[in-house]
Amino acid sequence: METPTVSVIVPAYNAGKYLPAAIESVRAQTYSGWELILVDDGSTDSTPAICDNAVLADSRIRVVHKRNGGLSSARNAGIRVAGGEYLTFLDADDMLAPSFLEIMVGVAWREKEEIVASPLLHSGDEPDFGGIEDMEVQREDSVELVEKILYQTAAVECSVCGKLYNRKLWENTGFREGTGYEDLDVFYRIMLRVGKVGVVPQPLYCYRQHPDSYIHTFSRKRADVLDVTDRMLAWVGKNYPQLVPAAEDRRMSAHFNILSLLYRNRVRDNELEERCWRVIREQCVKSMLNGKVRFKNRLGALVALVGGRPLVRLLSMII
Repeated sequence: METPTVSVIVPAYNAGKYLPAAIESVRAQTYSGWELILVDDGSTDSTPAICDNAVLADSRIRVVHKRNGGLSSARNAGIRVAGGEYLTFLDADDMLAPSFLEIMVGVAWREKEEIVASPLLHSGDEPDFGGIEDMEVQREDSVELVEKILYQTAAVECSVCGKLYNRKLWENTGFREGTGYEDLDVFYRIMLRVGKVGVVPQPLYCYRQHPDSYIHTFSRKRADVLDVTDRMLAWVGKNYPQLVPAAEDRRMSAHFNILSLLYRNRVRDNELEERCWRVIREQCVKSMLNGKVRFKNRLGALVALVGGRPLVRLLSMII
């Protein structure tokens, strides 16, 4: 097999219900220079068989079977065996638009970009990407783009999915294993390795929303985002001080979200609640006075400042 241009890495754990559609979305690409790396992360359902059958159906598909180690571990395993000039990540329950690779690789080659990003289409079971037309690609300064992503005002998100990366950017780094919110933890460190990022305006990646999605579940693991944003603020303060206000606001947003989840799910965890409130109290006035902070965050800061815990708890229960 010739050296592939793009390695599509798909981590899969008990994804039998959704994985076939993800695989077919890669096989349906209008661009043929790809390899698909399926990482079976110790699945106990039909996932291993689906992966093995896919290998038999298409010589461009490879499978790595490994013991369960979590999403970061599975992605890192895929990176280690990837042979493409570029990498892209596809979650097992998501799908790519048929022209995803053609457009993203075309931009990378034409504009000499090391990262190309596309907005995510948040959809149900059957995505409608609409007509793909000629689109004007924006070349955004990476620092400015990271700032907008942290303020949650950018067209693209912190997710590593929906992006094409020069493989060299992942040398000597990877996803932090054993933690949640791994995308938020790594995206800024990768993105700030380049000067410019090519951004296509039209969604080419479908994030399929369903009841099994991580975002729709609650567990103590969700609180990992607090550690992730604490580390982010420390790293940014040391390396990109101009991004500190954005990192501070993203950190407050994370603590506010976890606090709201505690109240909404009637979870009693005094230590976690106090940790969230400590950061919110420190940050709420700064966010209210920062014109770059989105309205939702400024309103939340005002509610916390004026109404305190009783009002935040009430709003968490009814919204």
